[in-house]
Amino acid sequence: MENPSRFFMATRCVHPVGRRSWWETKRTTCLANQWGVVPMAGKIELHSERTQEAKQIADASYDPATERLRATFRDGTTVEVITQP
Repeated sequence: MENPSRFFMATRCVHPVGRRSWWETKRTTCLANQWGVVPMAGKIELHSERTQEAKQIADASYDPATERLRATFRDGTTVEVITQP
């Protein structure tokens, strides 16, 4: 594994308990300034770099009670994602 801390950062929010724990301690989603594409309502695909269709995330919040993530992009658009499978 190249960078264990990078692996942790990439996987910390995969499991509901991990998402909830991260949010309760850090109060951040760590999505600000990330590049994302919204291929359909309710879904965000993150990109490691800017692409033609990607938009930059300005802010995001997570509600552990409903397991919903709300992301606001720099262009003012928003998307809400249910993080439960």
